[in-house]
Amino acid sequence: MGVDYLPVGIGLYLEASVLDHSCLPNATIVFEGKTLLLRPVREIAADEPIVIAYCNVLHPTERRRSDLKERYYFHCTCASCEAVDSEEETLKRRSVRWESDKTVQAEYAALEKAMAKRVRKGQEEEAALPMYRKMKSCFHPFDWRYCQTVEAAFDEALDGTLFEEAYDIARDILTAYERFYPEFDVNTGLMLLKAGKIALYLDKLYESEQLLTRAKEVLSVTHGADHRVVTDRLETLMVELKAYKNLS
Repeated sequence: MGVDYLPVGIGLYLEASVLDHSCLPNATIVFEGKTLLLRPVREIAADEPIVIAYCNVLHPTERRRSDLKERYYFHCTCASCEAVDSEEETLKRRSVRWESDKTVQAEYAALEKAMAKRVRKGQEEEAALPMYRKMKSCFHPFDWRYCQTVEAAFDEALDGTLFEEAYDIARDILTAYERFYPEFDVNTGLMLLKAGKIALYLDKLYESEQLLTRAKEVLSVTHGADHRVVTDRLETLMVELKAYKNLS
C-alpha cells in the first residue's frame, strides 16, 4: 500500500499474516515505505485478540461474507456479521432517499437494475461520475451501492479537475465513513485530508481548517504522529492554510 492506502505492489509479511479478521477491527495496517506498521485504532484489552478487516466494512453482511468466502475461504462469524438486523446493516440497505416520492421511487427502480447489471459484470467503478449524478437524487447516502459508486466518482472528479464537485462528493463520502467505520480509520483520515486540501484550493478556509484538524486527530492514531503522511503532507497543508488565513 502507498501513502494513499492504494495497492502499489505485493509483499510477504509472515508475522502480519497471523492476524485474524473482524468486520469490527481493533487495529489497522499502514506502510512506511516497505515497512508494515500495525496500529491499534482503539484500546485493546490484554486478553483480547488483535484483529484487522480483510474486506470493505461499508458493504452489508451478505456481500462481506461472500467476498471473504471467495478470497479467504472462511465464513465470517464476527459480532457485526452475526447482528444481521442491526441498525448499521439496515442503513446499508436503506436504498431510497425519499420513500414517499413516487418519481424518486421510479428513478431508483431503474437505477437499481442498472447497478445490478454493473455488479454482475464487475463494472461498479466504470463511468462512476455520471452514475453518481443520477443516483444522488434517489439513493440513500448510506446505501452500500451508492457509497461504492461515490468513491469511484470522487477519483473521476479529481482526474477531471472538477474540484467543486469533488469537494461535494468528499463530504458525501465522509458522511458514510463516519457512520460505519471506526472512530479512527485509515480511509476516513485520508479522505479528511483530501477534502481539506480541496477546500483550501477552493478558498474555503474555515472548512479546510475543520477538515484538516479532524484529519490530524485520525491520522495521528492510524499512522502515528511521526508518519510522513502527517509530518509532510498534513503539516504542509496546515502551514499553507495558516498563510492564507494571515492574508485574508
